[in-house]
Parts: sequence; structure tokens; C-alpha cells
Amino acid sequence: MSDRKYNFGSPSKMKGLSAGEKAIVRFLDSPEQIETEEYGTKFVLPILLLSHPQYPSLSSEGTKMVWQTNCLVIRETVVPLVKENNK
Repeated sequence: MSDRKYNFGSPSKMKGLSAGEKAIVRFLDSPEQIETEEYGTKFVLPILLLSHPQYPSLSSEGTKMVWQTNCLVIRETVVPLVKENNK
């Protein structure tokens, strides 16, 4: 996401999903690790949000957002894949 010519603040954060809900995203860049006071280590992933139950009027092109999460699938799957691809 470093290719932005203009910056009007930070990108919107994707709303969380409840159990059983699904979202479709496309990863735009590698995840970055951050430390938060309330939740400890989290990952920030720039995404293109294509489908989400709490955003019923998304355009067919999707919306650029960030996904900030500490979910297990990111730690165990996405981060190792990104590290392997960056070798």
C-alpha cells in the first residue's frame, strides 16, 4: 500500500466477523506485525474486501481496507507463506 499518491488518513479497518460468517478478501501486501495495548500482538494486512455480510453494498471492484487481526490462520498460514515467498 505504499503506492498511494495521496493520503487522507489511515485506511478503514474491516469489521469483524461473527462465528459462521464469511468474507472474501484479496491480500494486497505482506502482513505487518504490531503491538496493541489491549490485545497484544496483531497483524495488519492490506486487503481488497470483495464480500462481507456487514458491507452489503460493496461495489463489484471491492474496497481497499486493512484487516487487523490476531487470528490463528494468519499466524499459522499466511505469515509463513509470505516469509517463504520473500526468501
